[in-house]
Amino acid sequence: MLLLLTAIASGEALAAPYVSIAATPASVEEGETITFTISRTGPTSSALEEIVIYLPQFGNPFVCDGSRCPVMYIRPPDVGYECAIFPGVSNHRCFTIPAGKSSITVDVPTYAHTLHEEDGRVGFFIRGGYPEYTGMNHYWIKGPSRRYVTVRDGPDVTPDVKATLSIPDNHATEGDASDPATVVLTLTGSDPTALVSPTVPSSRGLIRGESLKVPLQFSGGTPGTDFTLSLSGNPAGVSLDASTGTVTFTGPATGSSAAAATLILTAADDPDADGATVTASIGHVTASGIPGSASGARNGDGRILLIDPDTPPPPQISISGGAGVTEGSAAIFTLNADPAPSDDISVEVEVSDSGD
Repeated sequence: MLLLLTAIASGEALAAPYVSIAATPASVEEGETITFTISRTGPTSSALEEIVIYLPQFGNPFVCDGSRCPVMYIRPPDVGYECAIFPGVSNHRCFTIPAGKSSITVDVPTYAHTLHEEDGRVGFFIRGGYPEYTGMNHYWIKGPSRRYVTVRDGPDVTPDVKATLSIPDNHATEGDASDPATVVLTLTGSDPTALVSPTVPSSRGLIRGESLKVPLQFSGGTPGTDFTLSLSGNPAGVSLDASTGTVTFTGPATGSSAAAATLILTAADDPDADGATVTASIGHVTASGIPGSASGARNGDGRILLIDPDTPPPPQISISGGAGVTEGSAAIFTLNADPAPSDDISVEVEVSDSGD
């Protein structure tokens, strides 16, 4: 019985197809695409699933966040699917050759990296199957089973940073801390440590060694006199000088700062009976330790209305008609203002007729 089982197992192994891999070109510049091809032998009447490809990356580690970080020119999760035999292992990806085909071709994008200024290499290794994993008996590994592609260091990426001002709530009631306006600053740009395409700006916090001062400028009102500013919550690496309206983003020792900060603008109670309109904008931003440029911009007109609760509401105007009249007589209409205005106001009335 033992000999029979062994013979059956060996027969299944011998019947399994051979799998090989090729990768082109031999060298690419960071940001270009690598292509690899997985090929199989034998009948193609059924799909060959769960072909395991290991995607290692080689190069001298570089310093980021005060520690040594690995070279990351590709993102393995960009391609294939998670392997059942390697759950949660991101640099092992699985592929399927569909029925009726003897090979598949896969494009792997590479990403420009700012901090790693040397060439690196990416590997494409077949794993699983015979003879490496006898428990995976659905294919054999056939040489060549390992391929390498050099990733050349390209031009430096400029991780510009942009601070954008927006005002989602532009009404603040004077003397009422429960009804403030809100001002939001958001940082966008290319993260120098993340595998993000530098041409697509995204939310971007600051890392160690970077800082950005964003001065807010106000016309029609003064911080500390007409209103006060405070920071909402405790966003990491963000501080506020409430007297000048300057927000500073600072990269922490590890990780990154918050990419956004919300300011609470509370209108002061003043003795006059009029509201005011304040316009917010960004002054000249000052960057330190950030490669590239830093800039500021504003969404919308930046207006913030400081509403005085003692200001009487504008009168509501209504009109009512008199009794019917015969031709040749004067028609009488009544205009009503509630409440009565303190000064004269002009009301435009449109008169039309209907009927024969």
